[in-house]
Parts: sequence; structure tokens; C-alpha cells
Amino acid sequence: MLNLNSPNIGVFEQTDFKTLQKAFLKEIKSLSRLDIEAKQIHKIRLKVKRYQQQFSVFQGYDSWQQTVAELRDVMGEFNDYSQAKRLLKMFADENIDDLIMELEVRMLQAETKIKQKVIQLNSKEVKMLASLKVS
Repeated sequence: MLNLNSPNIGVFEQTDFKTLQKAFLKEIKSLSRLDIEAKQIHKIRLKVKRYQQQFSVFQGYDSWQQTVAELRDVMGEFNDYSQAKRLLKMFADENIDDLIMELEVRMLQAETKIKQKVIQLNSKEVKMLASLKVS
């Protein structure tokens, strides 16, 4: 199994794209759950960043790499809304309930985008594996 906490995180000469991709898809699998918490999404986002850096060394997977970047961006968006909501609740009075509700709506929208990117990445994996079998 790929260990992203290893001190040799930047050394992937022996890791091929398929191995890295499989580990990545396993890591983001929990993002498809309905009950995932904001803290979990943030932790996974940090790992996605590391994977994104590792994917960048492989040539010919631009579409995959773009989707991973989009996933990371939308996870960042979600985190921003989550943090804003947390801070507002900390310093809030009753007059900002509408703003908190708006943030919750945006968090749900971002969460939906995250799930769509996970589905898209899983779909791209299937297509890439199918094309490798044909060759």
C-alpha cells in the first residue's frame, strides 16, 4: 500500500500510475458517503494535494490530472464555507441566521460537486483501464 506519510513522499520512481491511481481512489472513496464531516473532507483534501503532486510526474493523463485539481478546488471551497460557518456561529447573534443558512446551502452545493468529481474520477479510471486492455 502507498504510504503518503512516508518521509520519501516525493520519491515515486517505482510507483506506476495505476498503483497511484488505485491508492488515490481508495483514499477518496469516503467522499461519496452522505454523512462525511467537514473535518474529514479537509483531511482528505490535504492528501489529495499530495496525490496531485505525484500525478503531475506522469505524462498523458491531463484529463485525469485536471479532474483531480478540480476535486481539490471544490474541496477547498467546501472548507472555506465550513470555516466561515464555524466562525459565524462562534460570534453570532440571531441576526445572521440567514447568512448561516446560505453557507449551509453553499456547503451542500460544494459537497455535491465533490461527489460528482469522485464519480467522474472513478469513471475515468474505468475508461483508462479499458483502453489499456485493448492495447
